[in-house]
Amino acid sequence: MAECPCKQSLTDGERGILNFGLTNEMLRNPNAAAIAVYRQLGGANGARIESLIQAAQVGGTSNALTTALPELNRVKSAINVLDNRVDAFENECNRFTDPKQLINIVSSLSLFAEMQCALGIQGLDIGVGLNVVNQNGQLSINYAVVANVDLEKILNQFSDNNLGTATADAVRQLQEGLGKITGVMDQANALIGGLMDAAEALQNQAADFIQKYTSINALANLINEANTDPCFKLGGTLNGSLVSPDFLNAVRGGTPTGFGGYR
Repeated sequence: MAECPCKQSLTDGERGILNFGLTNEMLRNPNAAAIAVYRQLGGANGARIESLIQAAQVGGTSNALTTALPELNRVKSAINVLDNRVDAFENECNRFTDPKQLINIVSSLSLFAEMQCALGIQGLDIGVGLNVVNQNGQLSINYAVVANVDLEKILNQFSDNNLGTATADAVRQLQEGLGKITGVMDQANALIGGLMDAAEALQNQAADFIQKYTSINALANLINEANTDPCFKLGGTLNGSLVSPDFLNAVRGGTPTGFGGYR
């Protein structure tokens, strides 16, 4: 039998991980199913709202449905806004299922927390930056699903087969239901948006802090090099004009507060 040309050897643990990864979804979007349900319901509801709007625009004052046009248009607008928010939410969830993105996010947030702690800043909750995919994320997308379930019930109570002959009472009930559901959709939009904004803000804060720390640390190394290497001409400029005495003192260990203003 010919020798196997593959020289790569794997430990039992590595082999187990690879086999598991080939047969299972190691990283998946836990909100994918809810997003799919939302899209199915939202698409159907949006189409029905559009048909009601078209029907309300026919027949003038003899058409009782015309009085519901403002509510119908508001619901249509709320659906469009929520659809866009769910698209952004799905993209953010997918970032957390990409191994490279996930490692980058978690590493950045963890490093941020460790640096803040080292500088005496306690209580940083890096979980805020991961809330898109966990319980808070699932709660927000489920809230959007429930809003569409409720909208479907309201539309089902209003007969699509009698659009041109709808009674004033039926239209009034439709208006009341649509008015309530618009508020619920706005709340769902705010829930998802607030969650994503908080996560994005913390992730950006972590990235900015790490960038500043890296720059300050590099500058500290240059200053220390200037102190030990008489041929390093840039050191005189750094020491003389570009950085504050407090910073130089901190770099040289004269204060216990760490780098510059990060206390």
